[in-house]
Amino acid sequence: MNYHQAFLFNGIGSKPERLCQFLSSRDRSRYEIYVHDTFKKYNLCINISENTEVDRLIAGALTSAIADRVVFESYLEKGIVPDIGCGYSSGLTNVCACFSAISFDTSYDIIFCNRKTTRAISQSGNILDMGVIIGMDAASVHDLIQDVGESERVMIGSINSKICVMISGYEEGIVHVLEAAVQEGALKAIQMHTGIAYHTPFIAPYVQTFTDFISNTTYSDPKYPIVSVFTHETMQTAEALHREEQINVITPMQWALAISKMEELGVTDFFDTSADGAVKKFSRLKKRSSKIHTYTDV
Repeated sequence: MNYHQAFLFNGIGSKPERLCQFLSSRDRSRYEIYVHDTFKKYNLCINISENTEVDRLIAGALTSAIADRVVFESYLEKGIVPDIGCGYSSGLTNVCACFSAISFDTSYDIIFCNRKTTRAISQSGNILDMGVIIGMDAASVHDLIQDVGESERVMIGSINSKICVMISGYEEGIVHVLEAAVQEGALKAIQMHTGIAYHTPFIAPYVQTFTDFISNTTYSDPKYPIVSVFTHETMQTAEALHREEQINVITPMQWALAISKMEELGVTDFFDTSADGAVKKFSRLKKRSSKIHTYTDV
């Protein structure tokens, strides 16, 4: 089967509190209703900065997920329907909800599980983080991590494109690698200040609540297929998605290969569901005939 239109779902992002600024007045109204109801359920302050340090990350992740949902619904209302989709990091949870494999309430519960993950990290005394290096390929970043002696504290968490790599691990190591990347000529080296080292085994000791919740969550077959960012298979069953979510937080991603796989399947039009067009910024297409459309474009 050939696919032509793919929806791409982002993870938390660096400044989720600003996403509503990109929404139209109509979509912002819907967004505010969803945020109000969801934050009330979890006893979170709508102003993200007013939450406790532990809850800020959760509030930001929920904000990002809700913004993705609003953009997804906006696309459907405009007659733009996906043939297939893919999710980056917590974007997997978002795409599962939008493609009806789980309910939106369940997707928010999954995100909320990260509250205990954050608390477990804090109680351990370890400080974790993530970063993005732009202007170096994955092989160069891997060698750089080795050369500066940080292979025990830092790993590549995702290969986003040929020139964009996400690293993840312990904060001191992340800062060290980012500084070295700048010295080596990287265009940008950005510390994300997440407090969590997603997509590496470093986070494994702290995610028991998350993995237990996923294990006990029932999935349905998705309305549209979803491409794995790990194996790049086209997932069309509840069982496949359930497995994918169980390994999501501790496994490095190959986002660039997932994009390439969708192009091989025939996708020519990708629709970024992040309100600020973040997915387009870190993704690269191989075929000149392919395009990534953003919410503001549409």
